[in-house]
Amino acid sequence: MTNDADLRARLDSLAPDLELGVASETLMKRGRRRRVVRQSLVSGGAAAAVAAVTATSVVLAGHHTNRVQTAGAPGGAAPVANSTCGVNPQPTDGAPPASNDGASAAPWGDPMVGPSGVPGVHMTVTAFHVGGMPCTNVGFEFALRGSSGSLTNLEAANEFDGSDIAPGFHATGLSTTADGWYILGYYAGPAASITLPVNGQSVNADLTSWSVNPDIKVWWVHGTGEPPSSAQPTALDVSGKALPAGAHAAELGVG
Repeated sequence: MTNDADLRARLDSLAPDLELGVASETLMKRGRRRRVVRQSLVSGGAAAAVAAVTATSVVLAGHHTNRVQTAGAPGGAAPVANSTCGVNPQPTDGAPPASNDGASAAPWGDPMVGPSGVPGVHMTVTAFHVGGMPCTNVGFEFALRGSSGSLTNLEAANEFDGSDIAPGFHATGLSTTADGWYILGYYAGPAASITLPVNGQSVNADLTSWSVNPDIKVWWVHGTGEPPSSAQPTALDVSGKALPAGAHAAELGVG
């Protein structure tokens, strides 16, 4: 079994003329983000995710912010400080049993449905209870549902570094299909709209709220052709004011 130290050493020992574009530690973190993982899980699956990031060479450029907004907890309450996680994670009162497989987990709250950008197909997002991670209790499974009812799972999105409901963007990822690509993730805070620059134009994301905690917004953008090689999502409140991007807006995982 490959552990973190082995994987890091292998990445650092690659030939000098092989340009990864990022440090090995950053690359490992991006790879882990794409599927629900326990903090102690560093198996061949993590290595495969790292390989996918390297091959696709997609980087989401952005900035980090330490600003705190009064949102991110149920009912619009201010986030509660936590010495380990920064902000208390999503409360689990009434949550279904924990699972690390979003595709088969019991749904937590109402399903979230919206347009997929493909005729006859809808995006379906279900929240599920994540187990084994001290600062993350919720993840989101993104899938496409066809007109016949068939379901095609895209990926599970969850935070792994800090609180799952700290204000800002979380688990932003790129998923590709035969009908194009999706950039997707979730935002913690009172976002009324989310935009993403694509080919020099600002594109409005589809956005919907989670029934258990309406301040959690899942979002996605569909496109065709080459996906953006560098982009920064922006969240706006109902008055059009920009909201904090959070600590992870600059990270894009590849599913």
